[in-house]
Amino acid sequence: TLIFTIAAVVFFVLGVRSRSVVATTRDWATGSATIVSAMVEASRGGTVDGGTATTYYPKVVYEYEVNGRTYRNDKRILGEEVSKGIRSWAEKDIEQYQRGSTVPVYYDPADPQQAVLERTAPTAFFFNALAALFVVLALCFCAFNFGLSDLLTSLFGDGTFSE
Repeated sequence: TLIFTIAAVVFFVLGVRSRSVVATTRDWATGSATIVSAMVEASRGGTVDGGTATTYYPKVVYEYEVNGRTYRNDKRILGEEVSKGIRSWAEKDIEQYQRGSTVPVYYDPADPQQAVLERTAPTAFFFNALAALFVVLALCFCAFNFGLSDLLTSLFGDGTFSE
């Protein structure tokens, strides 16, 4: 139970942290960026069972100008880019970014090199979902350790049927 509770708290804190990063960008300035390139990068790595797997990362490079200075960046979202197990999923993430097109860019006026094309942090949802899962697991574990199984057995029987 303690392990599930600790995991839930850790993932909840990570989710809150991700959401707070998104909140700080609400004060960022908005400009226009030109897409230099948009592609899917593949990365091969080992699996738990000793095999190999390929994951795919959307990569967008863009340029934008702030106070007469041109910046080049490749941060599409806040936080780390989430890998995709299927190439078409990564392609879907970048389909709106065609080379030469103009898109909004959000940048920190105090440090214009800090910029993103989307003010989202996909990991926030992931962390919150994991926190919820571990809360449910902790509650289930507590319930069965503290007599819920006895209560259910007295209400519904032991699962065997007699004629």
